[in-house]
Amino acid sequence: MGITVEAKDISTVLAKLEREMKLRLKNGIRRGAARGRGILVRRTPVDTGQAKAGWMEQQGFGDVLWKIVNDAPHIGIIENGARPHAVSDVGILAIEQWVSRHPDIVAQAQDSGARTNTSRPSARASRMLTVDQAIKAVTMGIVWKLRHEGQRPTYFIKNSMEDLREAMASEVSRELRSFFKNPPGKR
Repeated sequence: MGITVEAKDISTVLAKLEREMKLRLKNGIRRGAARGRGILVRRTPVDTGQAKAGWMEQQGFGDVLWKIVNDAPHIGIIENGARPHAVSDVGILAIEQWVSRHPDIVAQAQDSGARTNTSRPSARASRMLTVDQAIKAVTMGIVWKLRHEGQRPTYFIKNSMEDLREAMASEVSRELRSFFKNPPGKR
């Protein structure tokens, strides 16, 4: 790489190089944030899809050029878990809706409810949990666990940090290589 510049034009050429370098760095960081968002979208646990759909890249302020954010209200609990806590009536309804969306859990609860009773066929059939009873039983089991044990963290974001750094470094490096291969000349 070589640039021939007359002495009187050095400051103009250096200013142009600096502007172009900053632009390339910003483009690399923006593209790195977009790749990072893709990584997080793929790794986000899914129930209704709200947490997965909440990822976006945003232009930052000051020293932060771009950032990846999630506006789902429960993303912090998915990532970091929660200590034991009270569950409100609204929370219980939300858990009940979650259980209703998972028929395999409901069927398992019905089956285990039937197995704990007598083995006589007629008594077993009469003692089998209804779907509503199974949903309620699973819901209250989850509520009990949240009240006494809390919720375990997933750490899917924390565990993605190395891949996020690699994506960012790759995009910034690509932009810088392009800059040094084809620097802006004196125009």
